[in-house]
Amino acid sequence: WFEIAAFAALATSFLRIPSIFNGIFSPQHAVHKFGYDPAICGVLWTIVLLGMLHGTGRLRRLLELAPVRYLGLVSYSVYLWHVKFLTDVDDMKVPHPVRLLIFIALVVAVGSVSYFLIERPLSRLRFTRSGLRAAEPTLPAPL
Repeated sequence: WFEIAAFAALATSFLRIPSIFNGIFSPQHAVHKFGYDPAICGVLWTIVLLGMLHGTGRLRRLLELAPVRYLGLVSYSVYLWHVKFLTDVDDMKVPHPVRLLIFIALVVAVGSVSYFLIERPLSRLRFTRSGLRAAEPTLPAPL
């Protein structure tokens, strides 16, 4: 049951993206934003994570795919940049599905650059009593 609820929550969270909702349901008046979005999406993602942890493993295998794992790696940078590009891309005079693809490509590209040039190097800095220094790289344990 956990996994069924998780897949339903995942589908519902994708339907909360206005361009996907408008593309599927074609309302007379296009939806631009849903109300209570942070709270509802938070609950939906909690259900997805619970289904992944307590389900049969299908959802876990889906989330272990390389593109999804990469998005997890750069997700904080993507989170930091997405609001800036959301308003910019929303003003484009192109169809909603194209806008969504442009938005995803732009945010992942800028988030990736931000992760590798800013976030990752800064995460290696360590504060010591003698001052700031870069952490020494660690090698993986031999097999």
